Amino acid sequence: MASLLVEFRVASDGCPLVRLTRDFENVEVEYLDMARTSGDAFLEVFEVRGSRAGAFRDALMTAEGISQIQVKEEASDRIVGQAVIALRCIRTVLAQDGWMPSRVLAAGGLETISVSVSDLDEARDLVNHVQAHYPSFELARITSQGSGGFAFGKAGGGGLTARQEEVLRRALSEGYFDSRRRKSAKEIADDMGIDRSTFARHLRAAMRKVLSNLVD
Repeated sequence: MASLLVEFRVASDGCPLVRLTRDFENVEVEYLDMARTSGDAFLEVFEVRGSRAGAFRDALMTAEGISQIQVKEEASDRIVGQAVIALRCIRTVLAQDGWMPSRVLAAGGLETISVSVSDLDEARDLVNHVQAHYPSFELARITSQGSGGFAFGKAGGGGLTARQEEVLRRALSEGYFDSRRRKSAKEIADDMGIDRSTFARHLRAAMRKVLSNLVD
């Protein structure tokens, strides 16, 4: 079954790991696993990457809202650890309401979160839910998963012209929105036999309509 991957960013002052990334440039934290311990506390497994990983670990030892810190693996630029976090982070907010993020990456005080949803209706519910908790919400991209292509449901397909839908489908299927872009706008435009500027104009118009429906 085809699904969508919704990627967005938030500024999360409530999570100690994220707060610390504001103080350590060129350090990123990726959450690897989580499990509830008691109440609102969760055991988080995470990886710290960057040249200042050791200094980040030392600062973590005295950070508010975090306890039972254990370092599982350590190298000069990488640490894998676990800790109990008693504060309500975006990852726990989503998990408690039925969405399990597939990836959470923190850097510079911002979290980039990826969540799989079944269709645009659920994507809109997710966006509205996150916006209610995090005013800093910024939608980064929506990528199709599986062989079925982009799921144009009633929430996002209405109002697209045939050409806009064709361009958006091609952009998604060719990996234009992937974090490591597989094809450029010019390459896709050439494949379709149209100018790059024409491709870009139709794509912008299509995305504007889809995203405006998501955040209504």
